[in-house]
Amino acid sequence: MNKIIPILPCDNIKTLVNFYSNLGFECTKIYTQPNAYAVLRYEDIEIHFFGNKKFIPSENPSMCVLQVDDVDKICEEFTAGLKMAYGKVPRTGIPKITKVRDLVDDRRFTLTDTGGNTIYVITSNKKDYEVVFRSLYNNEYAKDFYILYDALYSKEDKKVAANMLSKLIHIKDNLEDCDKAKFLLVEIEILGISEGSSSINLLKQLIENNKGKNGFWKDVENRYIQLFKVE
Repeated sequence: MNKIIPILPCDNIKTLVNFYSNLGFECTKIYTQPNAYAVLRYEDIEIHFFGNKKFIPSENPSMCVLQVDDVDKICEEFTAGLKMAYGKVPRTGIPKITKVRDLVDDRRFTLTDTGGNTIYVITSNKKDYEVVFRSLYNNEYAKDFYILYDALYSKEDKKVAANMLSKLIHIKDNLEDCDKAKFLLVEIEILGISEGSSSINLLKQLIENNKGKNGFWKDVENRYIQLFKVE
């Protein structure tokens, strides 16, 4: 079987091994002399790491893509492990983990380890799920919404997305149910709106009113559940 195994850097091999152990990885080999080195496995995924005390995690440009069958399951397991280890889910700084999000070609989350390595964990899209959610039926607002969606999910720039949202918030009342649901999901993601807010209540009402109509509304409901999953 052909495969590629990445070898990534870190400043402290023991700290890094402990971090990945919290995620559910098994350390199959670890050396501290003459050179720091570790081999870590998660199911059939294998990653190697080398240590250098002079290495600065915040300046680390190293990246790696892990393709998995079920990105949501992996994210849940990693998030639960980090919450148990840190007492909360680290969303900023080093280390950190993001929520699962949808891009054009895949569904993914991003993990930054203690060495500053960026790990993209992805599952390829098997349907036009993402195309549906980034497109509005309303031609007048479709282009602006597409740019807003791209800023949030593809460019991952929530500050720019929030700026754009403030200029587009007025269109929400002019949208039909399907488009309104898409807009509300993006609004909730950008602003981090809490359960019980008017936007949340409106989205829940739309889901309830359209239950059983088509697969789109089931996808809306699933996305809503993912946004408010207890961490």
